Amino acid sequence: MALSPKKRSTVQHLVNVTTAWDNKNGAANFQLINEGVTDLTEDLNPETDDLQYVAEDEKTHVVKTYAPAITLSAVMVDPEKDKVNEWMQKVINKLPKGDEADTAYIRFNVLKDLATAQEQADGKHKYEAYKRDAVVEASSIGGAAGDNVEMEVTISGKGEAKKGILTIDKSGTTPTYDFTPDSTTTTNTPSGQSLEEDTYSLR
Repeated sequence: MALSPKKRSTVQHLVNVTTAWDNKNGAANFQLINEGVTDLTEDLNPETDDLQYVAEDEKTHVVKTYAPAITLSAVMVDPEKDKVNEWMQKVINKLPKGDEADTAYIRFNVLKDLATAQEQADGKHKYEAYKRDAVVEASSIGGAAGDNVEMEVTISGKGEAKKGILTIDKSGTTPTYDFTPDSTTTTNTPSGQSLEEDTYSLR
């Protein structure tokens, strides 16, 4: 029996639209990347090396590290109606450098809802998710005569991702997002930091 491929909407991304230059210590405000965006791919960009030792006839292929990045292309829409589009416009206008470019994003998969039946009835949904600190850089804005205005920014990951549970509450007029890191995940824990104390409230 042939397996049915899953639609693109199965994998979704949130990005922190709190601008570092306006809110240095401001709370994260994660919003769904959707309006105006017709294509989004998170490139994992593995760095590899081919090694061949003196007593071997064949090379060994080694994966050294990854440098995930998202090229985010979108048409310009009314910034008052979409927070991510507004954030992209701010990035392009500001051209942030250094710490001003700091941001973060979350990738999650809606294929398996971990919320209980009662939670789902109350408008809450829970998914396995991965949060990664990142930097954003402005790439381009414009387009051909008569076309829509196209914008592009690049979001490049920094360090290891944190695995956790993303809770989406759709009971109100605007969805809210809460990310809780998995306390059993040790490979993504910065030295000296306990993930058990690292909970993000994202509005």
